[in-house]
Amino acid sequence: MLKKAKEFATEAIDTVAEKANKAYHLVKENPKCKECTTKAKETASDVVEKAGEALEEGGW
Repeated sequence: MLKKAKEFATEAIDTVAEKANKAYHLVKENPKCKECTTKAKETASDVVEKAGEALEEGGW
């Protein structure tokens, strides 16, 4: 059960990071979107980092 939870959490983290990175690269050249996209990518990176820390603290 714990292994499944770890796999699910890891997959979710990877998906968030991948989607945020793709979105950033799609619209980064548009000046109207650049600020929001940069902030969204930073926020997604923060979420991924915090989730990774939580996994480590949980012994995963």
